[in-house]
Amino acid sequence: MRKVVGWMVFLWLAVLLSPSLLAARQLMVWAVVREEGGSDLFFSQEEENGWSEPECLFSTPHLIRHPTVVGNREQMIWVAWQEVTPSQEFMWQRIRDRGRWQNQERLQLSAGGDEDPVLFVDSTDTVWLVWSGLEGNDREIFAASWLGERWGERKRLSHNPAGPDKHPLVIRAADGGLLVSWSGFDGSLYRHRKARLVGTHWELERDGDERKRQAYLSGLGKQSPVLPPAKLLGPVQLSLFSTATGIATPYVFNQKLSVQ
Repeated sequence: MRKVVGWMVFLWLAVLLSPSLLAARQLMVWAVVREEGGSDLFFSQEEENGWSEPECLFSTPHLIRHPTVVGNREQMIWVAWQEVTPSQEFMWQRIRDRGRWQNQERLQLSAGGDEDPVLFVDSTDTVWLVWSGLEGNDREIFAASWLGERWGERKRLSHNPAGPDKHPLVIRAADGGLLVSWSGFDGSLYRHRKARLVGTHWELERDGDERKRQAYLSGLGKQSPVLPPAKLLGPVQLSLFSTATGIATPYVFNQKLSVQ
């Protein structure tokens, strides 16, 4: 009996620690502003012997903001970002399936334009996209899950006619639940709004402390994750995804970085 149990534990560990599940514990994308103008978007993943050689996924004469990346257990990878042009802002994505990158695709999920993309993976391995979308004259927070070949029906998280809702961020609550946090204008000042993912639907939570949210955001720029072996000339916006949390954490470096 002990031998049977021992073999069962061994097989369970073999599956749990298999390369297919732990092929990339961390994924990273970062946008670099070129000194001569324009921006480039790079990707790298953590491997056994360090970070993979950076790949350039997108180049533009304009500005790239809010890059974000996630991966699922099937080793698919999603990257999303915002391109800022003099006249308009666009949201883009690229997907890697079976080791191959698909062409970049411009997303238009809201009538008046989309920005501030955030990706994450929930406990069921479902990939979610959260963003700020313009509807008429009002900017609201939306979420959609990946349905295999496309983003599903969008779900509106904010209901605030008084002013814009923007800058969504995905965080883990103290109880381990997933929250989307954003800033919502109530006509006089910005409030810290929150929505919790419960199964496949979202529930609004009581407003939080906007000062704590801003302190958290400003603190991200002071942290220093281990960067891949590439020369980065800033300013740099970076997103680091961990399979342990399912969340892509943003980092912003306003100073120039040079990492060999």
